[in-house]
Amino acid sequence: MVVNRDSHEDIFDTSGKFINTKDLELPFKVQMHADEDYGYDQYNPFFEGEIKELSIEERLVDYYSEASLMSEKLINVLVENGVNNIQIFPIELQDANTGDVVNFSYSLVNIVGLVSCARVDESKHSSIGDSNYFHELQIDETKTDGQLIFRLAESRFEVIVNEKIAKLINDGDFKGVVAKPCS
Repeated sequence: MVVNRDSHEDIFDTSGKFINTKDLELPFKVQMHADEDYGYDQYNPFFEGEIKELSIEERLVDYYSEASLMSEKLINVLVENGVNNIQIFPIELQDANTGDVVNFSYSLVNIVGLVSCARVDESKHSSIGDSNYFHELQIDETKTDGQLIFRLAESRFEVIVNEKIAKLINDGDFKGVVAKPCS
């Protein structure tokens, strides 16, 4: 399943900057591309078991990083546990195949705050332009200022959460979201 933002292309929700909503027309338009999925790895030659077609609802995950979408369930856990640096925007989710507006509980989330805390020389990473892709990330926790969630300045696509939030995510019943520890 692929989810793409279909409006507001001039707003970069990975910048870590506050989005001024004064002249912003809401909701954000988002398209979902959902083809058939049978709930198993069809390319795995060792697959055994019953083949069952899954509904779209069964295939939805709680976080789509490429579109900055989070389920209301995930947003509620973050907010209820002290996360106060996210902006939450309504979306209109459209099935790209049928054109129908679908009613799933998601919002576009802008994480406000870029923190430069990666120990780049001690991390395993690949440079991509003026950014990095981290294979094994080492961070300096003294530079996080105690934030519960933030974007990593050295790689803006990386979302970092503290241990408390990571535990809530990993212990929760969230689909498609795993918080891996940094060193």
